Amino acid sequence: MATLSLAAWCLLALVISIVHASSGIAALWVFLSLIAYALFLFFLFRPLLLYIIDKTCRGDNISEITVFVTFSLVIGSGFVTQILGVHAIFGGFLMGVIIPHESGFAIKLTQKLEDLVTIVFLPLVR
Repeated sequence: MATLSLAAWCLLALVISIVHASSGIAALWVFLSLIAYALFLFFLFRPLLLYIIDKTCRGDNISEITVFVTFSLVIGSGFVTQILGVHAIFGGFLMGVIIPHESGFAIKLTQKLEDLVTIVFLPLVR
């Protein structure tokens, strides 16, 4: 299932790069740049993020610095993909792919994020 959604996101990124590019070679450049950036994230930032999580998280608690670094990476990744010519949502998606799920970090981060969403964004719905 995850492989299928990853393939769908890649195809969507390709379509967006084709639509926004002035020529076919520009669309290919944008798509290949996005692939290179994804590999860069996976092979450089994922081990760095794993190291930070290992050093700062103790038990069921996530430190504030770890949350800050994670959100900064998500925002920075969105910025980079926007500069590359693909929508910023792809940067967030790529960071979501490299965030480690096996140690329970993603679940703990989601629980911390739920408080923020409930306090800040829920009053907008009412």
